[in-house]
Amino acid sequence: MMSKAIKIDKKLGSKAISLLKKLELLDGSKKIKCVGDFLLIPILRELKDDEAQLFSRSVGPFNICIESFESKKLRPRSLIEALDGVLSPSELSFLPRSFDIIGDIAIIEIPPELSHAKKLIGEAIIKVHPKIKAVFAKAGPVTGIFRIRDLEHIYGEFKTLTLHKEYGCVFKVDVLRTYFSPRLSLEHHRVASQVRDGETVIDMFSGVGPFAIMIAKYAKATVYAVDANPYAVQLLNENRKMNKLKGQVYPILGDARSILSSCRLEKSADRVIMNLPEKAHLFLDVACKIVKSSGVIHYYAFANGDDPIKSAESQLNKVLSSCCESGFLILSSRKVKMIAPHKWQVAIDVKIL
Repeated sequence: MMSKAIKIDKKLGSKAISLLKKLELLDGSKKIKCVGDFLLIPILRELKDDEAQLFSRSVGPFNICIESFESKKLRPRSLIEALDGVLSPSELSFLPRSFDIIGDIAIIEIPPELSHAKKLIGEAIIKVHPKIKAVFAKAGPVTGIFRIRDLEHIYGEFKTLTLHKEYGCVFKVDVLRTYFSPRLSLEHHRVASQVRDGETVIDMFSGVGPFAIMIAKYAKATVYAVDANPYAVQLLNENRKMNKLKGQVYPILGDARSILSSCRLEKSADRVIMNLPEKAHLFLDVACKIVKSSGVIHYYAFANGDDPIKSAESQLNKVLSSCCESGFLILSSRKVKMIAPHKWQVAIDVKIL
């Protein structure tokens, strides 16, 4: 395709391109050419007299020429854009608007109406996000004591181990063998930002350590990180070594109830983290035994209905009233993320009196 262009010494190329962008004259839809010692830079129109003077003054001598340029392949900005014309309008209406990215792996929930188009969707995700290497579709819910789900590989490399970055921390995660949710990034940071130097924190269901590592990254705290999944604890150990920590993280393999009942940690914790939303209420009696007076429990639950916060608080009040003799005070509650229609993950910070 023929286009007007600026011909300039390639040594002046960076300055020329920068100024053309500021003047909104660079034709970004075409590829810049290098011919001998010169760059040919496509422009949207010829320079006006004042623009040409500014260009000569700021960059150097140049010529205007007519040249043929190869068009750039513009990356689609969304799944809808990538699949427009590939899927029908009715199929596009079922397309998920979001998906999880963990490191260079994408995980998407594909509705039954689009089960025939899994490969096309996976290919489109990589077109939109070229740094993604593998795409998986959810093949079941999060289940079991290890909190993992079945995944179906639909496009790209078959890889499940990746490095995920979050608020200055890096986590080695295996999406098939360990639990990790990038949608909890803000929650990891929110809790970590509350921890002060000298605190003792017990993370009852730590996984690969997103709470524990981030806490020890920013505070000179002692964190006991407990998990029943041996592979998660192995990765937690690696994550502990990969991150430069101010505090200390002590990984512990085993069931939180049996481990914390036998580790002489009674009334030792300034904070207890209970990120096991489906079953955390079953461990509140353990949390009450290990948290100090005036300590805080960061409690997570799943809740339904029109007012999920009220529902989660009601369950928490009921259980704590039976196992916490000293009393308690709810400090704050918030909806963390929607996990299904009318179903939310709720975070409640409660102070033990």
